[in-house]
Amino acid sequence: MTTDTCRIDPAPALHTADFYLGDVHATYRRLRRRAPVYWHAVAGARGGGVFALSRHADIRFVSKRPDLFSTSSGVLLNDLLPRAGTKRASHVPPTESLIHMDPPRHGRIRALVRQAFTPRQVGALEDWMRGLCRERFSKLSGTGEVDLVSEVAAPIPAIALARIVGIPEQRWRHFQRCADAMIALTAGDPAAPPPTGHAALLGELARDLRERVARRREEPGDDLISGLVSARAEQERFGDDDIVMMALMLIGAGNETTRTLISGACLALCQHPVQREQLIEEPERMGDAVEEFLRWVTPVHRHIRTARRDCEVGGERIGAGDAVVLLYASGNRDEEVWDDPERFDPLRPRHANPHLALGHGEHFCLGASLARLETRVVFEELLARFPRLSLAGPVRRQRSTHINGIASMPVRLGG
Repeated sequence: MTTDTCRIDPAPALHTADFYLGDVHATYRRLRRRAPVYWHAVAGARGGGVFALSRHADIRFVSKRPDLFSTSSGVLLNDLLPRAGTKRASHVPPTESLIHMDPPRHGRIRALVRQAFTPRQVGALEDWMRGLCRERFSKLSGTGEVDLVSEVAAPIPAIALARIVGIPEQRWRHFQRCADAMIALTAGDPAAPPPTGHAALLGELARDLRERVARRREEPGDDLISGLVSARAEQERFGDDDIVMMALMLIGAGNETTRTLISGACLALCQHPVQREQLIEEPERMGDAVEEFLRWVTPVHRHIRTARRDCEVGGERIGAGDAVVLLYASGNRDEEVWDDPERFDPLRPRHANPHLALGHGEHFCLGASLARLETRVVFEELLARFPRLSLAGPVRRQRSTHINGIASMPVRLGG
C-alpha cells in the first residue's frame, strides 16, 4: 500500500457518482503530483479498496501486461461491489464476455470478432451515415432550440448499430431504448437501486438477438450477426450464447461510448468558440479533431484490473489479488505527455495525441474505427449546417462511475 497520505478532496470519493459530477481534474492533477499510485479504501469492496493509477505511463503499463493484470474478475467498479437485488436478465446467456477474457482465449475470440467488424466494412458505412445525418439535421433546421443528446448524440449511434446488427428499421427506436437500459444496468450509479423495467428491456433485446442468430444460421445476410455466425478459426467457433453475448457487448459499448463522445465534443465546441471557428475554417482537419475530442471528453472514466501476482507499478508494490483502477481521463491530461494538456485544441495533430480514451493493449476498443467514423461524419455535417451552435441552458450530466455521459444539453442551432 502506498505510504502517501494524499486525501481526496472535496468530500465525494473516487467510487461515488458524485465525485464524477465535480471537478475531477483538480483531484487528478493532485494525484499525479503527490500520489500517482493511490490506495483508495472502498467499504464493502472486494479487497477493501483499489489502487488508483493517474499517470499515463502507469495506465499504459498495466493495459499492456495481461500476464500481470487480469480482467476476468471484473472491469467495472460495480464488479467489486455487492449490489443487492441484481440478477442476470432473462435470456442473457450465462457465458463469458470478451471484455472479461484473458489470454490466450481472449486473442482467439477477438480475432473471430474482427472478421465481422473490420475497418473496411465500417468504412463502407460512410455514405449511409452521411445520409442519415443530413436527413436528421434537415428536420432540425428552423427548430431553434433542441436537446443535443436526444436529437443527435443518442439516436445516431443507436441507429447505426441497429443497422449493423441487422435490426429492421421500424424497430430502431425500440432497439435504442433496450441498449440504453443495458448501460443503465451495468454502468449506472452503484449506490442506486437497479432501474425499474430495465432488466426486462435487456432480456427482450437478448431474446430478439437469439432469434436473429437462429434465422441467420438458416439465411445468412450481410449484418454483424451473420458475420459472427460464419466467423471461425482453427480452435474456435461461436455458439449461440457466444454470439448473443458478443452482440450485447458491442451494442452496449458502441452505443453509449459514441453517444458520450458526440455530446461531450459538442459541449467542448460550444465552450470554445474560437477553436470551433478554427475547425470550421479547416474542415479537412476533422480527423485530428476527433482524436482531440476523444482525449478531452474521455467517454469512459475508468476500468479495473486485478493483479495476478505480486508486482510493482510506479514504484509501489501491488499484491496478488489487489484491484487497480485505470483513471483514463487523468492519463489523458498528464503533463509528462502533453505540454498543454488543459488546452482544448481540435487542430492538435493526431500523431501528437497518444490518448487512452479507447483503451490500450489487449482490450483496445474493437469499435474504434466505427466510433471515429461516426463522430467525424456527425461533426462534418453538424458544423456545416449549424456553424453558430451554442448552449441554450444548463447541461445535466449522467450519474455514473463508469461513463462520462451527458443526460441532456439544450442548444441553439442558430442556422
